[in-house]
Amino acid sequence: MHIELNEPEVRLLAEIVTTQRRSLLNEIAHTDDRRYRTELQARYDRLERIEAAIACPSGDAGLHPLP
Repeated sequence: MHIELNEPEVRLLAEIVTTQRRSLLNEIAHTDDRRYRTELQARYDRLERIEAAIACPSGDAGLHPLP
C-alpha cells in the first residue's frame, strides 16, 4: 500500500505516531495482564516500524516506503 502525503502531512503523521508510541510505554508498564501487555507490545512494535518508515522514506530500513 502506498499513501501519498505532502510534507506537512508527513510531519503530522510522524508526530501522532511518536506520541502514541510513547504513551503505550506507560500503559505497558502499568498493565498486569500478561496477554494484554503482549498485545500492547505488538502494537508498540508496529508503531515503531511505522515511525522508522516515515523517517526513512527511501526504504533503507527494510520497510515499505511512505512517500
